[in-house]
Amino acid sequence: MIVTLLDDLARVAAGTTAEQYTLPTPCDGFDVRRLRQHLTGGLTYFEAAFTDPGAEERGADPHAYAGPDHAVAG
Repeated sequence: MIVTLLDDLARVAAGTTAEQYTLPTPCDGFDVRRLRQHLTGGLTYFEAAFTDPGAEERGADPHAYAGPDHAVAG
């Protein structure tokens, strides 16, 4: 299930264009750019968590991961 979710997140992040970045989303305070960064950062966090499952217990902050505008997900 988590792999399907991550695949869906990657597809959504990869499917956005720069022209869409300033459009609103249903998420309060998130335009498309910010939501894309959030999703891309989530993918990065999950990759790190799968590589080192105990990282969060040692202080890794899941909120510290934010993908750049130009990140390619997919």
